[in-house]
Amino acid sequence: MLLTSDTPTAPSIWISALRKFYGDTEILKGIDLKVPVGTYLCLLGPSGCGKTTLLRCIAGLEHPSRGRLDLQGRTMFHETMPVPVPAEKRGLGMVFQHYALWPHLKVFDNIAFPMRQKRASSGEIETRVSDLADLIGLRPLLDRFPGQLSGGQQQRVALARALCIEPSILLLDEPLSNLDSGLRNQLRRELRNIHDRLGMTSVMVTHDQDEAMALADMIAVLHEGAVVQYGSPAEVLFEPATRYVASFVGYDNMLEGIVTDLAAGRTTLDLDGTRVTMQSSGRFAIGERLAIALKSRDVSLTSAPRGNHIATTVGRVTRLGSSLEIEIRAADQPLLVTQSADAAPAPKAGEHLFLQLPDTAPLLR
Repeated sequence: MLLTSDTPTAPSIWISALRKFYGDTEILKGIDLKVPVGTYLCLLGPSGCGKTTLLRCIAGLEHPSRGRLDLQGRTMFHETMPVPVPAEKRGLGMVFQHYALWPHLKVFDNIAFPMRQKRASSGEIETRVSDLADLIGLRPLLDRFPGQLSGGQQQRVALARALCIEPSILLLDEPLSNLDSGLRNQLRRELRNIHDRLGMTSVMVTHDQDEAMALADMIAVLHEGAVVQYGSPAEVLFEPATRYVASFVGYDNMLEGIVTDLAAGRTTLDLDGTRVTMQSSGRFAIGERLAIALKSRDVSLTSAPRGNHIATTVGRVTRLGSSLEIEIRAADQPLLVTQSADAAPAPKAGEHLFLQLPDTAPLLR
């Protein structure tokens, strides 16, 4: 079906079977994504997973090798097209990781640069830059040069420049990675507020799961050039689709067992002779080997267990600031438990206790 700009159901971004090769190396391996209008999407994953390459393909700074890419109902790339639509004709705004400001231009002129490239009138430029300066808090800085600004101020200038042409889609390549944690948290809130006020679609690359969870309406988790999960922050966090996704969003324990019984919404696993029953919406089979994904901070050690629990032996206990990292073995598997260092009494190496398990946790093949 050919989409047009007035198709009401057209996604803001529609990517189909997108592939990118560098020589014989496949960087993007058949990406499929539909991003509704007005969505804040985070492309989440570690370095080298393909997320920046995907962003650059959307921007037109890289040309895909196969597949199709539509923006706002217009085809920007198709493998049958002789030439993709160039970056400057896609109507996008982009904030680069290192901001890419012109050092010899004042803040006003850096922001105005895209409009001058489009030969906008001086009156239009003055009005637009003034509005953006008020929106992003740059008015006192308009006569300064980038070298006279802090990192956070430079980030704001880069954002204002990207917004100057009123893009329908804003692309952000790890825009907060060069900032200290306090400033990063402040600008994170500002980014989301600006997105909501302007009603555009935003796509941000990040390797920081907390950043993605705080900002995004939807998250695409990438691994080795493929999208391994696409869903809301809650879905990615509480219903990870794979062990890789689970480990990436903080599940640092995988306790494996064999399915012995299935009932309505519940799955019973045998953990080396101990049976536990977990709430589950997955479709599994008797005899299947699954892992219970657990976060070390969400489990505890006790001498008086209740509900789901399993016998453990305490190994090494390490103090990390205000926390204790406790290495244990349960069902002949190594696991970690994290608890407050102020909890009394602290477990001792060689002690026999019980690992208290939650009733709900992701079950993964």
